[in-house]
Amino acid sequence: MLLHAARPNPVWPHLEATAEVRLVVIGDYAYVPGYWRAGAGVPDEDGVPTSYYAAVQFVCRPTVVDDAQGKAEILTAQLADMQPEGCHRPVAVDAAPYGRMLANIRGVRLAVLRVDAKFKYDDHKPVEHRAASPTV
Repeated sequence: MLLHAARPNPVWPHLEATAEVRLVVIGDYAYVPGYWRAGAGVPDEDGVPTSYYAAVQFVCRPTVVDDAQGKAEILTAQLADMQPEGCHRPVAVDAAPYGRMLANIRGVRLAVLRVDAKFKYDDHKPVEHRAASPTV
């Protein structure tokens, strides 16, 4: 995994001092009201609320990247991933617009050591129950 952040970010001393870091990514988060979760034939107000989500924790070995060419390589890879259609200048150490900005960031290469994940979705309610309107 490749990351970059502003040079004044307070995370840098921590990344430089440790052999392992944990990167947590949470997505698809939704609060589910209790009345949506009440069982068939149970009053809506007896339902218990919950959350549905996807969460992944990556335990990684960090390597901080400070050399301009290394940071340019990280930005190039990030642009290829996030903007695959192109429509941007190449990231070059000695060319605008990125070259002059490289001094303001630091890069991180994260070697993934372990992954823990949890995906919490659905209560398997019958279609008729899920389609019914709540009585609130």
